[in-house]
Amino acid sequence: MVALSPNIEKCTHFLVIVTTDCEQHVVINATAKRKLITQSLLGKPVIIKAKVISRNEHPRTKKTEIELEILSVRPLEKQKRHDNKSKIIIPGVRVGDYKLGMSKDDVLKILGKTKADSLRQVGNSIRVDGLGISIIDDSVKEITVFSTRYKFANGLGVGDSKQEFVEAFGRQFQFTEDQGKLYLTYKAKGLEFIIHKKNRTVMEISVTKKISRLPEPIKSVKPYDDVRWKDLSKLDLSTRKKLIATLTFNQKTVWPEQAKMPPGSDPNKILTDALNPGLGVRELHQQGITGEGVNVAIIDQPMYLVHPEFAGKIVAYHDTGCETDESSMHGPLVASLLVGTNCGTAPGARVYYAAVPSWKMDAAYYAKGLDWIIAQNEKLPEGEKIRVVSVSASPNQSSWANRQMWDRACARAEVDGIMVLDCTNSRRRGFIGRCWYNARVPESVAQCNPWAPPNREFRGDP
Repeated sequence: MVALSPNIEKCTHFLVIVTTDCEQHVVINATAKRKLITQSLLGKPVIIKAKVISRNEHPRTKKTEIELEILSVRPLEKQKRHDNKSKIIIPGVRVGDYKLGMSKDDVLKILGKTKADSLRQVGNSIRVDGLGISIIDDSVKEITVFSTRYKFANGLGVGDSKQEFVEAFGRQFQFTEDQGKLYLTYKAKGLEFIIHKKNRTVMEISVTKKISRLPEPIKSVKPYDDVRWKDLSKLDLSTRKKLIATLTFNQKTVWPEQAKMPPGSDPNKILTDALNPGLGVRELHQQGITGEGVNVAIIDQPMYLVHPEFAGKIVAYHDTGCETDESSMHGPLVASLLVGTNCGTAPGARVYYAAVPSWKMDAAYYAKGLDWIIAQNEKLPEGEKIRVVSVSASPNQSSWANRQMWDRACARAEVDGIMVLDCTNSRRRGFIGRCWYNARVPESVAQCNPWAPPNREFRGDP
């Protein structure tokens, strides 16, 4: 709410719910407020330049109350309007006069003959008026905004901060890194932003078709199915007591109503319990044993570094030749199990990560990764040396190329005091045997029996 006196230039402070930072312009529509600003501005938007004095976030509404000191006030008409139809961005629909789904001929008609004759085309994309219009199969699939002239209805555009966009569009986003660029993606809104790495401002805005958050309901489910992001709401699982424990699911899985669920089942509790490393690890954490200050290393498949479980804990990352910009499943998994904030065994440790193309089955990449780790270790002072390397592979097995290179690299690491744990059948390094974790008694070390695989057979229909 706004409390402004008629003599607005003399008003020193007021309280307004906004989502801007210091020294930003705040747009207020006087007709939506309880008090008049002045007769001349009644019903008209004004621009108030103000300085933030204090801010307080409401826990229920998540809106921010900001106390501002007014620096200047003027009618919006004297400024460039951001709601100009030809320059407005509508998520999942259009940018200015250009709409998703329109044909190339329609685009050329809007441009007119003069601009159409001087078009710059890069691949499937037409560059014009600060926009990139991607046309595939004679249909506009994506519109990318490079210019500050185009704005959303809330006034945000290229050059504004990442934080402002998050406050405006919500926190249901993906934040990833690819080829040195940071991407803020709202799939359900049909929006993607490229973020400047240093100052965290938006460099480009891409508008695409909205992707529905709601998956189509499935008609059946079997034990051990992968139901992540799937809708099971139409199924009756009330008689299938053991089924849920066999399924692969996530927070986006849509479940049936409680009456159609097995008695006592709680998928959310299963997810929460799965974050527990078990085997007494959390008790060690409570004693302050978290791996704080310890340097370790991982050699595994490539991954993005922004996952919330291990963001900021990968102190160095080296790609040995993966030839891909995609993240794997396995790399983030082992990094989370080692140093994950919620599920890690040693959440305080720091990781040196070497990415390898395991699918090539060439030990040369693993040897290069281990040599890089050895080189990093040499730069570290005493007391901060890398203690152990986790390798979820057997690079010296007979089916791999250059397997001798791995053995020689391991010998070099051993000389430097680095323990290498891989899946090699060796008493000198590697694991003697696998151990299956019993989720029903997670803290029991005795239940973790090597060479005692769990019984995956069910009697009857789980």
